[in-house]
Amino acid sequence: MPGLTETRDAAVSLLRKTFPELCRVEAFSGELNMDEAARRSFPPGISLLVAVVAAENDAPADSLVFSVMGTFGALVISNSAAGAEHAEGDALSAAERAALSLHGATYGLEGVSPARVESLEACQDGELAENGLCVWAIIWKQALVFGECDERA
Repeated sequence: MPGLTETRDAAVSLLRKTFPELCRVEAFSGELNMDEAARRSFPPGISLLVAVVAAENDAPADSLVFSVMGTFGALVISNSAAGAEHAEGDALSAAERAALSLHGATYGLEGVSPARVESLEACQDGELAENGLCVWAIIWKQALVFGECDERA
């Protein structure tokens, strides 16, 4: 059964197919936050960073099935020399397109539920806006069933 990393990487592959024109659609490890986004160097245009945000055991208490509800996130970052207003329009358009692509996706992986996009929201950061960057976040959840664990005494 696929794990969190494999599911994240499959989401990256799907988004690369959705956005073949983008030079930067990649997996991201570590904390997905605005400080990290500010430290990265983004090429002009749109960049997409995809990460595993959290995972919780989703199995019933009396079950030995190891089932995880994974929370995944993508940052859609627009870098526009024309300023924050143009970056905002570009980022929102790409975020909507990415969310539509992700919603319902299983990436052909067995044991992975369809993705359920939970939110699409602008990340407000004055410093990024001053530098012509606009960021939208997409958060989605997917259940991953790893299988039944052996009962040990």
